[in-house]
Amino acid sequence: MWVQRQSTSSGAGVPSDFVSRPCPLCRQDSSRVLFTDVNRREGLPISGTLVQCRHCGMHYLNPAPDAASLAQLYRGGSVDPVSVDLSQIQPVSRTRPAASFLRSVGQRVNGALRGHPHDWPDEDGQGRSILDFGCHDGAKLIYWYQRGWQVAGIDLNQQAIEVTRRRFPDGQFWCGDLLELDIQWRFDFIRADNVVEHLLDPVAYLAKLVKLLKPGGQLRVFVPNGAALSARLCGRYSYVYWMPFHLNLFTTRTLCLALRQVGLKDVRCTTFTPIGAWTSTLRQLLLRPGFDRHPRAKLDCLLGRASLLDYPGETISQWLGLGEEVIGTGRHA
Repeated sequence: MWVQRQSTSSGAGVPSDFVSRPCPLCRQDSSRVLFTDVNRREGLPISGTLVQCRHCGMHYLNPAPDAASLAQLYRGGSVDPVSVDLSQIQPVSRTRPAASFLRSVGQRVNGALRGHPHDWPDEDGQGRSILDFGCHDGAKLIYWYQRGWQVAGIDLNQQAIEVTRRRFPDGQFWCGDLLELDIQWRFDFIRADNVVEHLLDPVAYLAKLVKLLKPGGQLRVFVPNGAALSARLCGRYSYVYWMPFHLNLFTTRTLCLALRQVGLKDVRCTTFTPIGAWTSTLRQLLLRPGFDRHPRAKLDCLLGRASLLDYPGETISQWLGLGEEVIGTGRHA
């Protein structure tokens, strides 16, 4: 049972109502406090406490912003706002633009070293369907649309969905809470790219996504890695922590448990480090809170220019299973 409590009012559209909750994975209500920290990216006057379940080891925010506060944030664009002008959006062409030679070489080299898991499935659609849960403005779906996929998406942000519908007039898009939507379509592939960590009840949403798969269909989930090297070395300053919006911090072990719990077969979990991930941690470590809402300081610009120096270390950490993201894939029976 969740018990609501009031926190101090924070203003600026930030949630002020928090709820205590059991472990989102095993539902046990016994945990130990890891740390309490402030909101660093936006500098909002709010904090969060991360705990670890004593039974399954899951890391999660407790207490956490309640469902109404979270819905208000995402619907209104307070988190991940839409940065494109709706009037300038044109339908996406099915024709794939040719990549430059240097870009193609760079992609091949990076793919050999780290892979391209965010481009999954990396094949022509041939009329098959893909659903992006948390599609935002649809930019990520362009890749599959131009490879012949039928595209679909779900998001809470009404403005983002309007942009997506203009980009893909022949796609299927829903605005609302997945648990409240009645979707009759079934999909060959579903992706949830850094969404599940934002949900109060991640297992319930994963179970609903599994129901939207065709028999044999596959689901891929991307989440921040609670056991990433940056989390081990930098603690609360790691970019995997985003108070109070990252409600759940999975590891390869706990994400595999969650995917099996909702009935997926052939579950595989691994880690991945996006380019520039370590720079994001350095920003949280070295810059004052609010760096994402202010003009870039000189130190911030310097960190950005030096980000390629992190590439070898980021790559090696991924090879060691300490990447900044956990990627889990499973198949519907």
